[in-house]
Amino acid sequence: MFSLLTLSSTLPAQAAPSVTSQGVIVNPYYTDLQAHLWLDRAGNTPDYASGEEIQFFTQVNEDAYVYLFNLDAYGRVDLILPNRFSAGAHFVQAGDQVAFPDQNDGFAFEVAPPRGLNQIILLASKTPLDLDRVADFRFGNTYRTSFADSPDEFVDKMSVVLSDVWDEDWVTDTVYYNIY
Repeated sequence: MFSLLTLSSTLPAQAAPSVTSQGVIVNPYYTDLQAHLWLDRAGNTPDYASGEEIQFFTQVNEDAYVYLFNLDAYGRVDLILPNRFSAGAHFVQAGDQVAFPDQNDGFAFEVAPPRGLNQIILLASKTPLDLDRVADFRFGNTYRTSFADSPDEFVDKMSVVLSDVWDEDWVTDTVYYNIY
C-alpha cells in the first residue's frame, strides 16, 4: 500500500522556482512546454476514502520527463513518480495521455492517512532531473520516497535540482484531492 501525502547560452540558466499561495512550485519564466495533470475522478477536489485506489493522468505538448509529488495534509512531500516499481519510464511523448500507474505496472496507488486535503504536483522537464541529490528512500523496499518534511523544504530541494535546468525547459501543474 502506498501512503499518499497529502517541476542558447553556453551556461545553464538558474531556474529558481517560486511558490504560489496554494503552495505549488511554479516556473516564473515563460515556457512553451505545457503539462496537464488530472485524476481518475472528476471535480475540483474529489474525495477518496482511505484504502481506495487512485490513478493520475498526464499529457505534455512536448516530449518531457514527468515527476509526481504528493503533498499531504500535514505538509510532507513524497515523490511518487518515478518509483522503483513503475514498469515504464517517466518519459512522456508529446501528445500522449499517460496513466500512472498504468495497467502494466503491477501495482496500484492506495490513498492512506493522514486525512484531509492533498495535492499532487506534476513537474515536467525537457531533460531528466537529478533527484538523487535530494531524494531519500526511507521505507526499505517500497515505492514510497520521502522527499521533504514541509513545503518550504520541498521548494528548497527543487531549487537545487532545477538550478541545472534551463528556465524554459520545465513547468508544473497541480491537482487536489481529499482523503476522508
